[in-house]
Amino acid sequence: LLDNCCREYLFICDFFMLQNRAAVEFFLEIFDRTLKTIQKNVETSMNDCFDPIAILLCLHLIYRYQVIANKRNVPV
Repeated sequence: LLDNCCREYLFICDFFMLQNRAAVEFFLEIFDRTLKTIQKNVETSMNDCFDPIAILLCLHLIYRYQVIANKRNVPV
């Protein structure tokens, strides 16, 4: 999903010649339903999780994904 989202964002910037906030808004318009579905599933899983190590691992994965996105010049 990260690779797909990064490529889609960069495509939007190049193809539609959008920059900064306009590109982010257009990207969110395209991926809104997908991202909300994933967010809902993660929230449901996290509410039932009482394993602090698993939660910390998830947070670290999110941090690493943010680092990768920043290296690809995609705002997070």
